[in-house]
Amino acid sequence: MMQIGEHWAPEGWKVGTHQHRFWELYLQERGRSCWSTPQGEQWVEPGQGYLVGPGVSHGSLSFSEGSQHFYFVEFDVLAWSSEDTPLKQLGGFQVLAQALLLEPVFRLLVAEAGREAGARQTQILDHVLGLMTLQLERMLERVTPDPGINPHACRSTALLHAQNLMDTHPEHPWRLEELGKLCSLSPQYLSSAFRKSFGVSPMRYLLRCRVNRAKELLQHSELSLTEIALELGFSSLQHFSSRFREVCGQSPSQYRKGAR
Repeated sequence: MMQIGEHWAPEGWKVGTHQHRFWELYLQERGRSCWSTPQGEQWVEPGQGYLVGPGVSHGSLSFSEGSQHFYFVEFDVLAWSSEDTPLKQLGGFQVLAQALLLEPVFRLLVAEAGREAGARQTQILDHVLGLMTLQLERMLERVTPDPGINPHACRSTALLHAQNLMDTHPEHPWRLEELGKLCSLSPQYLSSAFRKSFGVSPMRYLLRCRVNRAKELLQHSELSLTEIALELGFSSLQHFSSRFREVCGQSPSQYRKGAR
């Protein structure tokens, strides 16, 4: 890994034309930006990002009004990828519509990069970069439909994908429309089919994922209840406490006291 960063940039801030020795992965967490690339102007919306190959010139033409928040990392993607990775087919500047899914990994990278250097840090960074590369490969996979495939099996796979998205990123503010788009299902079908397959609605399942993650943090971290609530996408401590009690039959503080 060569560089990693998280920036909050003021209005009017720009990035000059530059290129990298390795691959650069960028996530636009807040605001929107327009980039000069070999393919012409490319807009990156909030929640999107880009992947740009080695030696490809690019620079920001403008950022939208208001503050900007973004992450970036430069590393040798192919060193962590599989042999048949779709990354080998990419060149130039690739906009990533689902880059927001990488935000938890970016946050972990930034936090770990700020720790004291050593063998342990290197091991953790290698592991996280491997996870990031795997997520990138999944984003870029393009599956050609096989006419011999059972459509019911395809729908089951899509439901498992929705389940995995919530399992992996319980802190994300998932909505049926977004899940449906990522799984190629209508929101109405996703809701009814998910309930039929798993016995609960997608949003109820998401609540369970958040509560299970909250249990881990209550037991093994020193985060305050408010920090845990906001970390997992609850609007307030009161909201977190009421939903936690609804699922577990006790408050978060009672659970923490009994688990330690």
